[in-house]
This record gives sequence, C-alpha cells and structure tokens, in this order.
Amino acid sequence: MFQADGQMRVATGKATLKKNLQVEVSQRLITSPTSMVVDVSALQWTLEWPSQGTVDTFISVFKVWVNARLLEADVHLCFDRYFEYSTKSSTRSARANATRVHQLERKTPLPARDAVLKNSANKKQLNTLLCDAILSDDNFLQHATQNHLQRWVGENDMPTQVSKGRKSPRLDLASTHEEADILITQQAIHLAKEDPESHVRVVCDDTDVFALLAYYYLSEKLQSSLTMQSPIMGRSCIDVKETARKHSAIVPELLALHALTGCDSVAATYEIGKTKAIAVARKGYTLDQLGKSLANIIEVTEQATAFMGACYGITTPTSSMTKIRQKLWAQKTGKSTAAPKLCSLPPTTEAFEQNVRRSHHQVAHWYSALSGDPSTLAAVEHGWEADDTNKCLIPRNMEDGVSYAPEHILKLVRCGCTSERACRGGKCGCMERQLPCTMFCTCGGGTACSNPFNITESATDHADIPDDSDEANDRAMDVDEEDDE
Repeated sequence: MFQADGQMRVATGKATLKKNLQVEVSQRLITSPTSMVVDVSALQWTLEWPSQGTVDTFISVFKVWVNARLLEADVHLCFDRYFEYSTKSSTRSARANATRVHQLERKTPLPARDAVLKNSANKKQLNTLLCDAILSDDNFLQHATQNHLQRWVGENDMPTQVSKGRKSPRLDLASTHEEADILITQQAIHLAKEDPESHVRVVCDDTDVFALLAYYYLSEKLQSSLTMQSPIMGRSCIDVKETARKHSAIVPELLALHALTGCDSVAATYEIGKTKAIAVARKGYTLDQLGKSLANIIEVTEQATAFMGACYGITTPTSSMTKIRQKLWAQKTGKSTAAPKLCSLPPTTEAFEQNVRRSHHQVAHWYSALSGDPSTLAAVEHGWEADDTNKCLIPRNMEDGVSYAPEHILKLVRCGCTSERACRGGKCGCMERQLPCTMFCTCGGGTACSNPFNITESATDHADIPDDSDEANDRAMDVDEEDDE
C-alpha cells in the first residue's frame, strides 16, 4: 500500500469500476437536459488553452462555453475547494510534480496548462479569478441568464445563483464539504428530487462521482432522468437511472468497496482492483458498517478483513490480515522456487487497520454528501497524521509504537549509513549484498542515499500495480487515471 520511499500508493485503476458497471445510452436517444451540473476541474482540461495570452484570455474562453450551454439549460458550475489539512493532500502532491507556484492575476501571461492545473495553489488562484471575473460582469450575466439560471458552487459555503442578471445566495444548498465530487452530487440529486420531470445531465468523467450518483439515485428512490456525460467529445454517455437499477444488488455497497480498494484518500492494494471487488460483493460479502459514523471500528475492520480476504481468494473466516498474508505466502512459495514479491502479498494486520480507518473516514464523508456538513470523524484518528509545517495530512502506515518488523529481522535487512554521502562504498550492508536501501535503513532510502541498487519511484509507480483497467488516460487531473492490466 506504500511505495519504497514511504509514499502512499495512489489508486490508478479507479475507472475500471465505472467501465464495469456503467449502462451506456446513445446521445441521440437522450432528451435535452433541463439542467447541467458541471465538474469545472474536468472541463478546464478540455477547453482550448491559449498558448499566448493572459489569464483573461482563458476567462473569455470559459465564458463562451458557459454562454453556449445557457442557451439550452440551467448551468450549475462546481469548483474544487482547497482546505488545509486535507485528506487529498497525498494525491494532489503526487500530481503536482515539480511545478512552481505562480502569482496569477487577470493580466498575467497564462502559464502552460500543466503548470496551472497540476498545481493546487495555481489552480486555486485560477478558479478564484474565474469566479470573480464572471460574477462581476453584470452585462454578461444579464444577457446570459435571461432564459436559464446559472449557479456557482465555489469556495464560499453558499452557492451563488444568477437569474435574469440578479444574484442571490442559496442558503438551502450551503455546504462545508471540500470535495467537488460531493458538491456535484449534492447539486445533481437536489435537482432530480426537486422536479421528478427534470432531465439532469452531469458533465464529469470522475469515477467517484459515478459511484456517488448511482448510490444516491437508488437510496433516494429517484425516478427522474439522470445522465453522466464526459466533457470530452465522443465519449460514452451513462444512464445513471438504468445503472442503479441494473446493479441494485451491489449499489448499496458501491461506495464502501470503491474506497476500500483504493481512491484518492485510500491506498491501493497490489493486484486487488475494482473488478475483483465487484465480484466479491456479488458473492454476498458486505461492507455495510464501513462509513457508518457510529459503527464500532473493530467490527468495521473485521468486516473489511473478510471482504479483502475474499478478494485474495481466502474464504476461511479470519480476523487477521497477517494470517491471510501467511496463507498467500505459503501458496506462492509452494508453486515456485523463487520468493514472491513482498508487494504481491496482502498488508499486515497493523498496516491494513490504518487503511480501513482511512476508508471509514472517506465513506463517512460520502454518506454525508446530501447534508451541509461532512462527517465529524476526525482524520487524525482515522489513518492520518497532521503535518503542521505544511498544513497537510500524511497517511499513517502504522500505529505509533508498532514496529515494522521484529528488531532482529530489521538488523538483517537494514544498513546504518549516516554520512552525507550515504551508501556509496562497500561498508554499506545493503549495497554489499546488492540490495536496495529502504525506509528501514538509517539513511532512509531517500534521495540522499547513493545506493545504485535502489528501486526508483518511476520504476515502481505503475509497474507494481497490475489492475483491472484496460485503458490509459494521460490527463493528470481530478478525472481518473487508468493503467493497463
């Protein structure tokens, strides 16, 4: 669940869940929408990005797109929010790479798209400038909202609604949630409940949103038309109503199984993808305690252990992931003379418990999507620890005080190099044995370590995660990334 450098292994095959369950519908058969709920983060990746121009140039492009949609339907624009101490810190950090923070203003030359959209600080600035520029353009709003209303769900808790040029706050739709996925779902489900005759279209590619829409469509017993359409032309259109109906047996478990097998805030587990999780859910394994705020965490963990054990093919009842790990080790070594990769084994009980806590916290937030406030479960009590220097959350891979391995084992597999040029000579125990240094070593196995046998992050990021996905998506955004199986 964690890379050799200690970074959480981010799920890269999320879209398999959507691909396996979606019920597609031809766009020719879809009734024109009465309302469109737009994932602005996904939209920004598809709009023309001026190679020369200012931030104002991009704002003009955005205006043209919004104005065209307002000719046919109400438009609800949902923006990402960026909170301190966010559980999305790890995913956003992984996407940011080495992009630097710009100081953006409307007349600032527009940086490259990746430099803006892959960096949270830059993206937040762009979103603020977008909202301020358009909401202060009274002439544009007066003209564009004559026949259809426009709603802005941005960094403020209360959405701003504009109709016939008049702006008003929607107190009834106020939300303190951070995730755009939840804000999109809240808007779409509200519209579908408000008018059973409505035709709501969600413009979004995200698998989390797909799972949320299917779950709430079924749980709220909706009847209206609800579709999900990618902002990328030519991609399939999903009938959420038919998807929820067709898979009604597992939709109540959908959010829980999705989180437990890896999402933006929960580590992915080697070789356990969405296809396996769906198959296990169809066999009757449940996760109905995961995400319930009042559930006993011990019972939640036991249920999650049984589910993940079944994903690994172990159906014998057990409450210990370590025992499942031992059984898999015995199976793998019994079939081969070579030792299996450690990453191919299930996590230990202690490591798995932290991932269950992260899953529990995430699903609890999803289950509160239709309310104005997120779950009160504290992240620091559910698999996260606070980094007060950077004001972010770091995933905890083990409970404080728990050793990664017995001390006598650690002495066999770690070096004690401490110099500024660590692990350059034959005195390094790992290098002498042609082994890579790891987080267990005194050097930490990080960038300061000079061991030539170290496994680089680029070599392990995706190669170590055979998943169920069969499509690659090279856009690094808040839309899903996919890897070949």
